Amino acid sequence: VAHQLGLRDLPFLRRPPIPEFTALEDISFSIARGERIGLIGRNGAGKTTLLKLITRSLAPTRGTVTVNGTIQALMQTGIGFHPEFTGRQNIDATLQYFGLHGEAYRAAMEDVERFVELGKYLDQPFSTYSLGMQSRTQFAVATAFKPDILLIDEILGAGDGYFAAKSADRMQRLIGGGCTMILVSHSAITIELFCERVIWLRDGRIFYRHYRLGDTQDQLRSISSLTGLE
Repeated sequence: VAHQLGLRDLPFLRRPPIPEFTALEDISFSIARGERIGLIGRNGAGKTTLLKLITRSLAPTRGTVTVNGTIQALMQTGIGFHPEFTGRQNIDATLQYFGLHGEAYRAAMEDVERFVELGKYLDQPFSTYSLGMQSRTQFAVATAFKPDILLIDEILGAGDGYFAAKSADRMQRLIGGGCTMILVSHSAITIELFCERVIWLRDGRIFYRHYRLGDTQDQLRSISSLTGLE
């Protein structure tokens, strides 16, 4: 149309070429069932992109990603919840989406209600919740049943100390039940608490993949300044 009207050379119709950016390069690893992996690296290293590939939110430009089992992902506060639905309506929709019904559904709903401790606010629109309330609700739903694989991207950092303690206990129960977990965090304490080993990303590549925790007390802290861990 622009060509027919003689407008193709107007500056506002020209689109500058978008340079290609490689977010991840030469990534290869495997995670066994029940393993607990910490994914570490500075901002922009490719951690969230890698999780999106695992959840199939993104498709790789080359190579393959093979996942065996159901995935529950907590990657950004608010994502997957309708802002105008109440907290209870969002919880209901999520539990039904994952196929819970009957007694399993009722038990999960009661479990979430006890965990979030929102009282009457559970029947208010999700958009009115604070960031901490949103993260608490989403975390509670994601952990109300045991997926085969749990992916967590920094969402634990959005709550207060009380919520963090409750979340830690809840995650330990999931881990004890054999759930495979990949945890992205900039907290050395969180990584050390929940993970067996780490995959260290730097500039879109795996810098180190077999950094197993627990061998020495100061092992993780020795790389904190290089990876952005606190």
